[in-house]
Formats: sequence, C-alpha cells, structure tokens
Amino acid sequence: IVGIHDMNSSARKGFGVTVKTKNFLQDLKARTKVVLVVFGNPYSLKYFDSFDHLVEAYDDNEITQDATAQGLFGAFSLRGKLPVTASPSAKFNDGITTPKLFRMGYSLPESVGLDSRVLTRIDALAIDAVQTKSTPGCVVLVAKDGKVVYEKAFGHHTYSKKRRMKTDDIFDLASITKVAASTVSTMKLHEQGKINIYNKMSQYLPDLVNTNKKDIAVHDMMTHHAALHPWIPFFEQTVSSKKYPLPKYYSKTPKEGFSRKVTEKLYMKDDFVNEMWQQIYDSELRPNKEYKYSDLGFFMVGDMVGKVSGKPLEKYAAENFYKPLGLSTTTFNPWKEHEISRIVPSEDDKYWRRQKVQGYVHDMGAAMLGGVSGHAGLFSSANDLAILMQMILNGGYYGGERFLDSETIQTFTNRCPDCTRRGIGFDMLQTNKNLSQNLSQKASLSTYGHLGFTGTCTWVDPENNIVYVFLSNRTYPSMKNYKLSEKDYRPNIQSIIYDALIK
Repeated sequence: IVGIHDMNSSARKGFGVTVKTKNFLQDLKARTKVVLVVFGNPYSLKYFDSFDHLVEAYDDNEITQDATAQGLFGAFSLRGKLPVTASPSAKFNDGITTPKLFRMGYSLPESVGLDSRVLTRIDALAIDAVQTKSTPGCVVLVAKDGKVVYEKAFGHHTYSKKRRMKTDDIFDLASITKVAASTVSTMKLHEQGKINIYNKMSQYLPDLVNTNKKDIAVHDMMTHHAALHPWIPFFEQTVSSKKYPLPKYYSKTPKEGFSRKVTEKLYMKDDFVNEMWQQIYDSELRPNKEYKYSDLGFFMVGDMVGKVSGKPLEKYAAENFYKPLGLSTTTFNPWKEHEISRIVPSEDDKYWRRQKVQGYVHDMGAAMLGGVSGHAGLFSSANDLAILMQMILNGGYYGGERFLDSETIQTFTNRCPDCTRRGIGFDMLQTNKNLSQNLSQKASLSTYGHLGFTGTCTWVDPENNIVYVFLSNRTYPSMKNYKLSEKDYRPNIQSIIYDALIK
C-alpha cells in the first residue's frame, strides 16, 4: 500500500508527482500487487492508469489519512465516485463500493453516541488507581458500534517508573484465558459436532471414566456447577519450608527429566505433570452442585480441546482465531515471540519462583504445565483482545470471515438455568444483589465477559453494542495487593461508559 503525499494543484507542475515517483511505482508494481492511494488532485489519476487498485483520497491531512486506512482495511465501506474525468481509465462517476468487513475502526465518541467529555472521567479514575498504588499501570479501551473511541495507557510497568505503559503493551490475561482460549475453542468444536457440551466430559477425556467425575457434563464444568473444588496449590508441594524450589522437583538449567520450563531459570521435573493431572482426577467433589468458581474444570476443558482437535490448545486457538483475526500479541508464552520489555511484569515472586515474573504466566498451575492451560496462560494487548470480543459481538463474523455461528454464540452467552451470573464459559452480570457484584450495575443483563486475577477484565454488552477492556498488573510486585478490587476501579470505569451514553 503506497500513499502519494505532498502533491499540489498545478497541472503544469504535474500535480507534484515526480518522474522519480512514477518510476519507483512502476518498478514496485512489476514486483508485487500495489494499492495506490492518491492524497491529492483527482486529475493526477491520469498518471496511474496502469494500476489495478487505486484510491482517490483528495486531501492530505491526518483525518483523511486515518479514514482511508480504516476504509482499506474494512472498518467501513468505501462508496465514493469520481467527480471529474481525468483519463480513459478514470472517468466521471467511476468508483466501486467495497464491502464493510466489520473490522474494528477508530472514531470520535460523539459519532457513536457517547459524550467525550464524560469519557474523560475515566482518566481521573485510572490515574487514581496508579497514584494509590492499586496497580503500577493500566490500559483502558472502549469501543462502541465497532469503533474504538477511547484507548489510553496510564502509569508504568513497575513502581520504579523506568518504562511508561503503552497502549500496545502485552499483559497476562489470567482467567480471561477461560473465554478467550478455552471457551471460543470449545464453541468451534461444539458447532462442528466434535463436542457436545451436554455430553459427559469423560466421553472426551477417557482418563475420567474411572473417577468420581465420570458423569459430569461439559456444560456443568464450564458453568462452574460441577461440584469441583476451586483449585489445588500444586506449587506448594514442591517448595521448602522457606519457600524455595526443591531440587527434587526443579533444575536451574534444562537436563534429562527436567525440561518443563516454568521460568527462564527454572525447569520442572517432567513427570510431576502426570502427578498434577492425577490429583485433579482424584480430587474430592463438594456435596452439592451449586455454583462454585473453579479453575480445575478449565484445566480439563483446555485438555479436552487438545484431545478432540488433535492439536494443543494454544495451537488450535491460534490457527482458528488469533492468526486469521490478525492478533499479533494474543498468545501463550509470549517470551517466545516478543521483546520481553514489551511484556508487563506480573509479580516479584518471593514464595516459589524467586524472581520477577515477566513474559511467563503468573498462575502457578499454568506455569507448571509449561505456560499453557485452559484456565490461564494467555497474554494479549488491549486492542487485540477487543478485536476477539468484537468478533463475538458481531455474531462470529469479522474481517470478511465467519469464525463462529451466531446460534453458537447465543447458546454460550445466555445465562445458564438456575445461574445468577454465568453463561457457558462466560461470566455475566450478577443478578443476586446479596452476592458480590462483578461489573457495573449499569450494564445490561445480557453483558458477558470475564475477570482476570492479575487485574484484567473484558466485557461485551450486546444491547448497547459496547466492548470494554481493562488491563493492568495489579499483582506487581505482590499478588496480595487487592486495592484494585476493593476500590472497584474496573466496574466504576465501566459505569462511566454508560454515563457517557447520549440520551
């Protein structure tokens, strides 16, 4: 894609298009497909009759450049017609209408019915979160009607303030993994008929057949109604009384029998993974199936995706969602693909790993599985996560491609029977006012998404066509810092979005 800039309106001076520019473009066209964008006089199109892909943008300013880029990438439809005849190939009223590909674009809040003055109140809350040391920094993104209208970064990666937070920084999403990896993958397999969420989980994980979990349905696992205990602190079994990793279980360098990479300088004994799975299978069930949030169910959901698809969860999710959506930062184990300085650290671990956790998953269980699990391990930037959620809001369609059927999305994002706050995999607005509230009370009852332990959340409100993303590292330097939740920064920021709706 080539833009021609700094043009003029003088035909005698060739509208500012030099011979050198023409030669360069012809040479480039001989090598590859070229989309040419002319930011100037339409009569100059006579110089470009041999180009198959041409956009006349008229004005060379920031607004036009921004709109042209969004139109080229399908954020909205291009429908312009030439007002003049410049050449035999560029005649009056020529032009094509491009399809709207339902990709996210950028716009002003007022263009989608939000008051920009009200939205600026988000700044004050985010700054307060940083100043009160509720988190070293955060990124907030708001999109409505498929347009990002607010995207800002606050604070720094750490309290040392050596690196400012940027909007495209990469965060540990924690339990958002449950929806952004495990659930979307299960949705795909369910609609393909490879998984039926109403069948027993043991049908897909044969290791469960001889356990007390043999009759638990996938649906119950994913709605946290499977009578499972919340979690098992596996790492505590592998540390000394002084909370150092035991040599029996770990090596500082990879060697035979110790290849499971937990962090840069910590490799776990390979066969302890089998011990972890056995403990999950053997774990006691609670006396009833009332709602109880559990990571253990999503350990198994992630494993189920791998067993049924024949590909590890991280590969299946990447091939079916992240790569075709163009999500460059959404991945497990980001240390393999990105500069470590771009990844926001999640904790200064003084109880197990004994180092700064950066680029490696914060969650202990996921770390012991090599950074990939169905309940935690996914990393992303705010914009990439918003695109994934926008695809779901679009009914499974994005960028000219269908990723999921709208009926599938409806099934998974509807509140499950006898549930006060759960869809299938997705968290929803808590309707029982006597219980802890998980998001803004101004959100619609159909809002769905998830929270993350590291200080993250993403919510989609289909009634108001809103996507909200909040990413932070409130767990740095210590996960015992709960100010972010105690002061309700995430739901309070979300409430401002609804206050900004122009009545």
